[in-house]
Parts: sequence; C-alpha cells; structure tokens
Amino acid sequence: MKILKEITPSRWEKYIVNRRVSSILEELKKDIPSLTIELGGSFAKNTWLSGDHDIDIFVKFPYEKYQGKDISKALKSRLNNITVVHGSRDYFQIRRGKFVIELIPVLDIKDPKQAANVTDMSPFHTRWAKENIKNPDQVRLLKKFMKANGLYGAESFIKGFSGYVCEVLIGKYHTFFDLIKDSSNWPERKYIDVQDHYPDLAEAMKKINKERHGPLILVDPVHPERNAAAALSEEKYGKFVELSKEFLRNPTDSFFESKTMNLSILGQKKEDNKLVYVSGIPVEGKRDVIGAKLLKTNEALVKEVEVQGFSIIDYGWEYGDTVLLWFIIDPSPLSEKVKKWGPPIEDKQNLKSFADKWKGHKLGEENGRTFVIVPRKIRAIEEFLELYLNEENMKYFQKYEVKVL
Repeated sequence: MKILKEITPSRWEKYIVNRRVSSILEELKKDIPSLTIELGGSFAKNTWLSGDHDIDIFVKFPYEKYQGKDISKALKSRLNNITVVHGSRDYFQIRRGKFVIELIPVLDIKDPKQAANVTDMSPFHTRWAKENIKNPDQVRLLKKFMKANGLYGAESFIKGFSGYVCEVLIGKYHTFFDLIKDSSNWPERKYIDVQDHYPDLAEAMKKINKERHGPLILVDPVHPERNAAAALSEEKYGKFVELSKEFLRNPTDSFFESKTMNLSILGQKKEDNKLVYVSGIPVEGKRDVIGAKLLKTNEALVKEVEVQGFSIIDYGWEYGDTVLLWFIIDPSPLSEKVKKWGPPIEDKQNLKSFADKWKGHKLGEENGRTFVIVPRKIRAIEEFLELYLNEENMKYFQKYEVKVL
C-alpha cells in the first residue's frame, strides 16, 4: 500500500530522531541523576508515524521512597523552562525545535497492582508492546486508519482507540488486514483477551470494574483487572465496525486520508436541507480539558435545537487549531403553535400550577394527560441562534462566526 511508505519513517528520519532522542535522554540523566530516565511511548515501541515527533519519557521514582507522595511536585522542582500539563497526575512538556518532549513522572513499580495512577503502568505497556509486536508497520497502518477517520484518542472528548489499544489489537491479530476482516463482524460487545487471563467473558466481567465495561472488553495484557478499551464509546466502536466493512468492500488508500469537514463538503452534504455552520477559535488551555468542554457545548446546542422542535438530520464537530460545530436540519418552518404538555389529570396539585402558568389558554386532555396549545416563540433556526449563541453559551470560544445555508 502506498500509504505505508508515507507513514513509515525513512532511515534518515529515524537517524535524525534517534540522535535527538539520545541527546535529550543524556541531558536529562545529567540534570536528574538520582532518578531513572526511560524512553516510552511510540518511539520506544517503534510504532511512531513519520512526521510525528512527540516524545514520551518516563521519570521513574523509587516506589519504597515515594509511594503516597506527590511525585509531580518532586519532579517539577528539578526542572527548568517547562510547561505544566494538568491531569490526574501533572506531567511536563519541553520543546526542542520541532520536538515536543513530555516528561511523565511514574512510580518505579515491580507489579502493575502497585500503581497509584494509570500512568504508573505505562512502562509495562511499553515493555509488552516491544516483546509482542513483531511488525510495527501494522500498528502504523492501524493508527493512521484510526486518525484519518476520527477514531484515535482516548480523551474524554474523543472516546476513541488509544495508541496502546491499537498495539494490543495488532498483538492479537498480527496484521491490519486480519484485524479488519474480524472487526467487520464484531457483535455489539466484543471480548478480547490476548494473554488468556480468563476462561470466558463472564469471568472477565466479574473481575473488571463494572464502570470500565463497554462495547469492547479488551483485557489489559499486563493488568487483567483493567479494560484497556474502557474509554471507547459505542459510537466510535460502531463507526469502526462499519468502516471495516466498507474497507473490505473497497480497500483503497482513501481510508487513510484525513476527512476534515469544511463549508464546501457540508454544502454538498446538506442537499436541499438547511446547514448551520459554527466555526471559531477555542480558548487556550490543556487540549483534553478544553476539548471536553467544547464537546458539552456542542451537545447542549444540539439538544436545545431539538427541544425547540427543529428536526436534526445530521450533526458533528471537529476540534483542532479551530473548532467546527455543524448540524443539518429540515428546512421547513416550524408550526405557528406548539403543544405544551402538563401533568396527569389526576395530579390536582401540579395541575393547578400548570393552569396558573398558562392562564388564558384552554386546557386539553389526551390519554389522561393535560396540555395547552400556545403560540410558538421561535419558528426559524436563525431566530433561535440569535438568542442562544451568546457569551455564556459560547464561553469556550475566543471568537466564532455562524453561517446558515
């Protein structure tokens, strides 16, 4: 496949990157001589994509000495010229030209069960991937496929497939094509246990925290009481299954090309319907935090559009340097009047409150429930947007513009 050549780092790129990584590691070992410095992430596993130069480095604190202590604070005190990234445990970024180095404090543990934070297990994940993935190019194909189709990333605003999940899947199926052939037939819930920790799904479900269940139960090879794919949503799971079917029918490189929405594409997509297109610049902040808030902004907008009575045909959103929220609705104007439902007819107390609220309007009854017919305040989507898109509802945008086509 042509795409594989594009995403696989050349020998020259590997040489340049490896030299820079080695230099950074040596620099850190001199600056922090008392701690263990270890390369992690896709660079350590050799699953990185060409042009992707974000480097994960674990800074390992002795478990006996630092258990129960704030190792983020301890690491921060030893570093200079860093950017703090807040999370379940803070970590730090350093920039060296086009390279972004993430310094991740972890406890140096011997058993994953000793982990005080999910990041403490990351070195175990790295070790497993290095030992079990025989062809890293297959991971590259899967990662590119996921990224191109908006399925990559375990952040709360994406709810997709993490890099580690991609690696475990290739560890199971060995090749991208074998995975796609099987995933095209995945049921509503798929169970995968690469290391055969459990005899069956029922036994696995007993051990894995109920809150970590989901459409894909992927038993973590190094920590069997954890579902590695717990962040995956039903929507992204279902989309992957459908894309697998489509790919098998027509396996082309187009499945690996990013599909960024724009006004031109959406203009064709809407056909004879009405398109609402909101684009803007997000406020500054940690990407996954701002992304989660933007996701809620989009969901609240869509919900309110439906509450007003507009019929949504399709909608979506994208988050990069800019943010795009869009939805396509039935272009028909809403009716002049709307039915407002009240309490059941036998609920005398609430019935009186409902009647007082709609004083002057005739009470009706249907299937034992009361209602009134009142004039609709908003009939056109433009009227709704003028009222709804205000400073409070759009507070996670620095600025934005709205188009209705």
